[in-house]
Amino acid sequence: MAMVCVVVMLVTVLAGVAGCMQAQTSSNSPTAQSTTTPTQTAPTTSALPTTAPANIQSYTGPFVGSKNSDVYHYPWCYEAKKIKSENLVVFATVADACAANYRPCEVCNPPACTPSSTPTATPTPTQLPTQALVSGPASFAQGQAVTFTTTLNSVNEHKNVCGAVNYYIDDYAAGGTWNINPAGTCSASSGNLYLAGADTAKLSVGTHTLKIDWLGDSTYGPSQSVMTFTVTSPTPTATATPFPTATPFPTPTPFPTPTPFPVRTL
Repeated sequence: MAMVCVVVMLVTVLAGVAGCMQAQTSSNSPTAQSTTTPTQTAPTTSALPTTAPANIQSYTGPFVGSKNSDVYHYPWCYEAKKIKSENLVVFATVADACAANYRPCEVCNPPACTPSSTPTATPTPTQLPTQALVSGPASFAQGQAVTFTTTLNSVNEHKNVCGAVNYYIDDYAAGGTWNINPAGTCSASSGNLYLAGADTAKLSVGTHTLKIDWLGDSTYGPSQSVMTFTVTSPTPTATATPFPTATPFPTPTPFPTPTPFPVRTL
């Protein structure tokens, strides 16, 4: 009997030790952290407004669209009510709809997309102002050779500059010879237009306009200048009047031969 009691006591002690060890092991082990995945609730039309507010301009969202289109609507839009619940997409703001590449409905006309940023224009290099001037004869005759002179003046620098200009007579490209002064030789002029006699002979009698057009370059800005000139008829060449043919003097009548006196006989 005493032996049985001893065995029971040993079993009890061992069970207690095992329980303490298990408790200690459990207290030393790190507690596992439970993780939960947030569930996304499918959007439904039940939580969306069904009628337009009194002040629709103050409405900022939400807006709705369909997975099968690229249009967003007011929730109360007639077209929005056709969207099936499984295809419904809800946007908190217009910006969200625009970010998803949706465009406003043409039926309910919700606020349009606003550009997120305006592209900055590339600054145009500043060109110095230029004044073009053309000078030449105010009047000349058909067939007469003439020269028109061009100057390009840099207004800020107070000097003439070089450059090729276009010449137009009565809005048509002028004939003749367009001369351009070489770089560094434009202090007096930038070039000239030379019209030979054959060129001016083609111009009609009357008033004409001559326009020069400087298109500018990377440094100097464009400019134009216009002048008028008059073409007259050529001066006729005077024809010399020939002298009249002289009338010859008449041939003189010869004197008659005198009759000799008779010889007297003594």
